[in-house]
Amino acid sequence: MQVNISLTGLNPASQSRNFEKVQMNFHELHTVTSICNYSPIIFQGGIRKAENFLSAGSLILDFDGTHKLEKIKEERLA
Repeated sequence: MQVNISLTGLNPASQSRNFEKVQMNFHELHTVTSICNYSPIIFQGGIRKAENFLSAGSLILDFDGTHKLEKIKEERLA
C-alpha cells in the first residue's frame, strides 16, 4: 500500500510537513504510524492541502484514543 509519511515526526497535524510517499506492507503500518504522522492520501509535492490531492488507496479510521475498540464493537453489534 502507498501512504504519505511526515518526515517531521509526530507533531500536531497542522504542523506536519515534508510528506513523502512510501510503499509498505499493511502489517508495517502500525510501526510506521507510531513514530510519524501519516496520511493514506498521496499529495502532490508532499504538501498536505486539498488542492494537492492526487489519490487515496485506502481508508483509515483514526479515533485518537477517544473510543475503545471493544465499545465500538459492542455498539455495532447492538
